[in-house]
Amino acid sequence: PQLRKTKADLIQAIDRLIDQATDAEIAAQLMEEGFRSTISGPLTSRRVSLIRRTYKLKSRYQRLREAGMLTHMEMAERLKVSGKTVQVWRRYGLLRGHAYNDKGECLYEVPTSNPPQKMQGLKHPLRTRANSIPPLRNQ
Repeated sequence: PQLRKTKADLIQAIDRLIDQATDAEIAAQLMEEGFRSTISGPLTSRRVSLIRRTYKLKSRYQRLREAGMLTHMEMAERLKVSGKTVQVWRRYGLLRGHAYNDKGECLYEVPTSNPPQKMQGLKHPLRTRANSIPPLRNQ
């Protein structure tokens, strides 16, 4: 059993990387750094997930939620738009989302000032970010 036990430095590396990456990204980065699983096979996202759960490390989702991030439906409710609109706005850079799993599901940062608003009739590539609109000049 001791031979199969996960090394402490691998657990610490996973714990450190959870704040910045999903399980698959963690596995890829640790493989580049030379880490291997205890049975000397490749380190995969499934193994990273198993190690995370076995050693009761908080998941990326839990850490992002504790940092105050919202689901797309919570963000939609706050901005009074649909969930799909929130996802489209993230794609266009109007909202900032952080992937919490390997499926690409995101949690969203709460916009501090000038949150995006619906501007019907104006296509997204032509829109500017809400916080980059210049002030009106008096003429």
